[in-house]
Amino acid sequence: MKVLVADDDRIAATVLAQTLRRWEFDVAMVPDGAEALRHLLAQDAATPTLAILDMYLMRLTSLESKGHIIAGLDSGADDYLVEPFDPDEIRARLNVGLRVLSLQERLADRVAELREALANVKVRQGMLPICGDCKRIRGDDGRSGGR
Repeated sequence: MKVLVADDDRIAATVLAQTLRRWEFDVAMVPDGAEALRHLLAQDAATPTLAILDMYLMRLTSLESKGHIIAGLDSGADDYLVEPFDPDEIRARLNVGLRVLSLQERLADRVAELREALANVKVRQGMLPICGDCKRIRGDDGRSGGR
């Protein structure tokens, strides 16, 4: 079985590919979604049966029973469309995917900001607390010492 692995984390992708090869899968690795698309569209490349991606995944298939849809979503797809698809529906679903990805990126940015702020707080814990008004060192009770 042919498997396409698309991941920008080269180490994680290599470990995954090596594991899949040990299980006798024929693995192709690409660094990102754009390269995955080029790989899938290349006429000389055999179409993979399975693609492992680290981003939003929409499954498009002719399997339309409720059981197939549930199985597709349970297997990790973020969305499921049945062929033949309606162009307006696929556009709307792609827009949903873009919103989800945008939210994930914003969340990752906020997490990075919080980590930086926490590191800043840890560095400042070793500093002396100075009163902003009188510029004196504060005691443990929060009051300025000695007047």
